[in-house]
Amino acid sequence: MAREKKFRAWDEVDKKFRYLDLSDIWQQYTGRKDKNEVEVWEGDMLRDNSGEIYVVGPGGKQRTIKEPIYVTNDFLWEEIIGNIYEI
Repeated sequence: MAREKKFRAWDEVDKKFRYLDLSDIWQQYTGRKDKNEVEVWEGDMLRDNSGEIYVVGPGGKQRTIKEPIYVTNDFLWEEIIGNIYEI
């Protein structure tokens, strides 16, 4: 029988454990921000300076409807226009 999966994290500010619900959809911060200094997360939809729309995937992989691409640090994201789970 498979063991039940549960996780917890210690909150240094509140000095207590926080229990994590793995049935939720988790997204990771990419370490990058858009032109408005808004953090870019996996699943975000971004419009670049040419008007092309991309979706941020795991590991910072970006994709358009046509084909996946990897975006370098000099890639210019104009702004976040939403998230795939909000549409």
